[in-house]
Order: sequence, then structure tokens, then C-alpha cells
Amino acid sequence: MTAPTAPLVRPAHHPPGELAIALPPGREAPGLARRRAAGFLDGLRPPLAPGRRDDILLIVSELVTNAVVHAPGPYALALTADADAGTVDVAVDDGSTAAPVPRRPDATAATGGRGLRIAEDLGARLFTEPVPGGKRVHATLAPSPCRAGMRPVLFGGGMDD
Repeated sequence: MTAPTAPLVRPAHHPPGELAIALPPGREAPGLARRRAAGFLDGLRPPLAPGRRDDILLIVSELVTNAVVHAPGPYALALTADADAGTVDVAVDDGSTAAPVPRRPDATAATGGRGLRIAEDLGARLFTEPVPGGKRVHATLAPSPCRAGMRPVLFGGGMDD
């Protein structure tokens, strides 16, 4: 019989949370990525600021869709959340070495061209890095800009005391 162990004490800082998953090829990849990302984001402590969860899930969906539509596999999703730094990084791997090229949105046929613009409009900093067998596209969100008298927020509350 083993003696009970002392309860774990959470450190004063919050270590980064990470999710890394392989994605299937095809139409099911964006939905799977969103579901797994939602579960990951819902488990973050401290929690995300209101509205940021949906922003991040939209970015996940757009980046994964871009990868599946425009590049060969294999595909992977990685999310890294660092509450101390106030950042969330969304990274999607694919099997192409070609950097993504923003396209002009096609308003008449609704055939795309909006994914990278959406990520940027939500405040993400986009960049690409080479990885063995392809590339990794990052969308990094820092604390959201805000009105005077408030502090930038990605995690937790929003008003300065």
C-alpha cells in the first residue's frame, strides 16, 4: 500500500498549453481540427477572454482549409497557448514548400481568397517556416487591441483596476 501523495501545487506562472495532432486528408480535416482545438481551448486556465475562442477556431478552420485545398499532405495542426505571454499560436503543416499567396476574394462566385485576410483581420501575425517535407503556416495572436483605459487581453478579464 502506498502512502497518499501531497496535492500538486500549481506554479505561480502558467506553463504553455500545447496540442499537436495529425489531420486526415480531405473535407473532414477542418471539422476535426475545429473540434480538437475547441476542446483544447476550453481546457485552458486561465480561460481565454470572451470572444477570442471563436476567433481562434475561425483561424484554425481557415488555415486548415487552405492547406487541404491548396497543398498536398500530410497535414498537422499545432496550438500553443502561453497565458504568461498572452499569446496563442496556431500552426498548420502541409506537404508543400510554396508559401501561401493571398488571393483577391471572389465576391461573385464565393470561391475563397478570404482565409489569410480573415486571420489578419482578427489580429493574427502570419508567417511561414520551412519544415521537413513542406511548410508550417503560423497565425500568432497576441493580446487584442483595446480602447483607452483598458489593457490588452487574450486571457481572463479586461479592465485595469
